[in-house]
Amino acid sequence: GERAYLRALAIAEAPPGDPELVCALLHNLGGLEHARDRFAEAVAYARRGYELRAERLGENAPEALEDYGALAAIVADLGRFDEAEAMLRALLARFEDRYGVSHYEVAVVCHNLASVLSVTERLDEADALYRRALAIKRARLGAEHPDVALTLHNLAALCDARGDAREALALHRKAHAL
Repeated sequence: GERAYLRALAIAEAPPGDPELVCALLHNLGGLEHARDRFAEAVAYARRGYELRAERLGENAPEALEDYGALAAIVADLGRFDEAEAMLRALLARFEDRYGVSHYEVAVVCHNLASVLSVTERLDEADALYRRALAIKRARLGAEHPDVALTLHNLAALCDARGDAREALALHRKAHAL
């Protein structure tokens, strides 16, 4: 996959060039490297893709916002939690402004921000964000959707970390059932 993406990138960058394809390929290369736990490479691709897209379309364009969210996830996996938190908070505000407070993308950012806050042991705020993400996902996707299970699982892990074994077990069971 990497070889094919890099070849496609070289073709897309050659004159006359296809800037939108370049951005998409950089996004995908960032995702590929992220999946391979090669975070330094992933962040370089993701940052370049976001910057190109934001320059072309504006930083509030849906595609640029998605690229920014992907970049924030990679930054979090690099262990740069303060930076990731700031990025996710900014992204949350931008999505809420663009789509409203109950859009699916808002739920995704709430979930990702909750994950960062969990790692930094700000469990009460993380709990509220997981529950917000869960409510939006259930309303948008239905209570039986696999993405709901992921949020239930992470909320269960948070409850377990707080010492609430009873709720953690109930949430784990719901997630497993889905």
